[in-house]
Order: sequence, then structure tokens, then C-alpha cells
Amino acid sequence: MSATPESDYQHFATRVGATFTVAVEPEGNVDLELVECSPAVTSGGWFSYSLSFRGSAATPLGQGTFIFDAEGLEPSAIFIVPVSSSSLGIVYDAHFTVQEG
Repeated sequence: MSATPESDYQHFATRVGATFTVAVEPEGNVDLELVECSPAVTSGGWFSYSLSFRGSAATPLGQGTFIFDAEGLEPSAIFIVPVSSSSLGIVYDAHFTVQEG
């Protein structure tokens, strides 16, 4: 990730709809689509936002930290939690809360 929480947020906010490759050992890689980047919230010196990714139900991931890679970004370790499943696939959420400054 980059130097500030705001710049990290901008990197994700501009990539909604992009595919991220997630390293999964020993299976290989799984592709997840970034389907939502919540509006950022600043409160009491904290900067927060969340991301939602969707992937195939054929390759489910458990809760955990994975390395996400996408064109134009450095690989990032992101903790995700599966939150729902539908005919479109499985949705995973990641939440970020970082102290400003």
C-alpha cells in the first residue's frame, strides 16, 4: 500500500470493476472483482472505508489474509471475510480503519 490512507483509498475507489488476482496456496490464483468501495469516512482522527469483492462460488475462499494483485498497484495483503453468496458468486468484505496523520 502507499504512504497515506487517503491515497490507498483512491487507488481502490478508482478501480471498482477491476479484477484482482489473489494468491491462494497451494491451489494457485483466484480472481476477485472489486464490486464496491464505500465512501470514506473521517471521524475523530480516524479514516475508514470498506471494499467488497466478488468471486466464483466454484473457488470459495475462507476468512483470512491474502495477497491481492492488480494492474497498476503493488501487491497488498488484505484480510477478507466472506459475507454472502448468490448466483453471481461469493462476496467478500474488507474493512480499513487507520489513524490519520
